[in-house]
Amino acid sequence: MTVRRALRKAKMTMKTCVLRDMAPDEVRRRLEAFTASYVVDWEDWLGVAESNRVSKFASILRSWNATRPLPMRRPKAEASHEPPYIEQLIDEAEPHLKVLGDLCVTDLALATSGHINALHGLWATFSKLPQKGSASCVGITKAIMLLTNGRIGPAFDSIVRKQLGLRDHLRSSEEWIGVLRAISEDIFAFEKQHGRLADIVPDRLVGYHVGRLYDMVLGPGTSPSSALTDPLQELVAIGPYEQLPATCNDHDPRSSEVARRVANLIEPHLPDVKVEHVGSTSVPGCAGKGVVDLMVLYPPGRLPDVKDVLNALGFQRQTGRDPFPEDRPMRVGSIEHDGARFRLHVHVIPVDSPEVLELRTFRDRLRGEPLLLEQYVALKRKIIAQGVTDSLDYSIRKGEFIAGILRDRTIAKVNLREKLALFDDHWSPKVVGELNG
Repeated sequence: MTVRRALRKAKMTMKTCVLRDMAPDEVRRRLEAFTASYVVDWEDWLGVAESNRVSKFASILRSWNATRPLPMRRPKAEASHEPPYIEQLIDEAEPHLKVLGDLCVTDLALATSGHINALHGLWATFSKLPQKGSASCVGITKAIMLLTNGRIGPAFDSIVRKQLGLRDHLRSSEEWIGVLRAISEDIFAFEKQHGRLADIVPDRLVGYHVGRLYDMVLGPGTSPSSALTDPLQELVAIGPYEQLPATCNDHDPRSSEVARRVANLIEPHLPDVKVEHVGSTSVPGCAGKGVVDLMVLYPPGRLPDVKDVLNALGFQRQTGRDPFPEDRPMRVGSIEHDGARFRLHVHVIPVDSPEVLELRTFRDRLRGEPLLLEQYVALKRKIIAQGVTDSLDYSIRKGEFIAGILRDRTIAKVNLREKLALFDDHWSPKVVGELNG
């Protein structure tokens, strides 16, 4: 896959002229400014004895928060989790590392299909770094940079991605390899003008491979803005959920940004899961409680993993009356964004559930039918004006309107009452009302 195709597939824009626009003095300054603790870790890794390699690999990745917020796998001697253990992941990676040999990021233009397959293999191996769920590109690329001794880099933490102009996590090995090719071109352009990158580094960094050097040029401590996005602060904090009386407030356009941030927090750890914004906050101009509703759509067999990841991220179970059942759970939380705290409802739903189509259809009708939107908002304001402040009662009252719209459309011949039987005593207006602000 070409660089341009990989970036288009990832829906990314990338500044491929990061290094080539720097003068050698700027590169040296950035390398000197790189956060000292990470240099110490790297020196420890390069000098580690073979007998201590597994434990050192694991301890460095933990100190670098490679799988944060998910707990990382440990060496077998330390583990209380099921296999695979760290040494087994390293063993699984060895054939791929052997194929790569001395290949550096700058050599990707000459890479064979065997080299590319080995990179795909390493990505697949280290996606298993967390005890539950999947590692994001952060942990995967940190592990690979370590085991290749810096030949394949950089590691794609938030700082490096920001410097490269990447708006999001890399979601697949195809996207990662495409970006590595662009980085290779960037390094080549710099070296064509200024000579080998490895020849202009400070004396203490002589012998470092180019992937690691590129990582350090872009990494923490190298620019004023990096202090604001240190990898230790990369995690979006999910805060506690506050039960509040029902209200009908004007639509906040920041809700879509909040939904995107939360989706970006969940999806890297669950690659086969999709997070989608629904409910009133997903409809421009739709007044409501202001709670950001998200569907987490999972394939068969993945419900336990989704629950584990949401728990690790800080989401909480419902504590109010009449919660959703655990075979179709809802998790709650809150997030700080742009000076305000937004409440979150995260609905965990099978991807093939009829409920998914219903939620999308009602959202899309509100977006596309101004009269229906006006009627819906008027109903919610009327309910509040009648003195209804209990959130569940509010959901039931407006849920009758939503259920009527869905029945009128007879979406995909779905029998709403049959679907709702899956929720035992969860009556239809409550179910649909709860998800639509």
